[in-house]
Amino acid sequence: MELEKREISKEYQQSVIDKWFEEKILEIAYQKQLLLNETERYTWGEMLGILFASPFIMAGRWYFELSLPELKRQNFKKKFKQRLILLIIGPFLWFFIITNFTSSNSDELIKEAEQIDISEWKKMFLAAIVIV
Repeated sequence: MELEKREISKEYQQSVIDKWFEEKILEIAYQKQLLLNETERYTWGEMLGILFASPFIMAGRWYFELSLPELKRQNFKKKFKQRLILLIIGPFLWFFIITNFTSSNSDELIKEAEQIDISEWKKMFLAAIVIV
């Protein structure tokens, strides 16, 4: 009766009620989605991708789905933990790969250098010293 006194039409009243119901339904759906997000995990392929791309992701040169703050905001608890661990382990993995690759190459170069016969070079060097 109060709405009729203020000359608010029945159609407007119904549209406000319908809008309120739609918002309520959307809020319930959003809450359900947040609950589903809580236990969602990365697949093994996604985890490998994050692991090997971690230096680029951390440097801001490459994006992979959502960032850590976005994962936290959307209640991806499992994905957040997985992503954080992979971003921490990734640079160490790269460091390990690079150091092993360079050290194995340097070991091979040292072995090759030790096998070279330099006796002719020594003779030429000593002859050059004697001449000078």
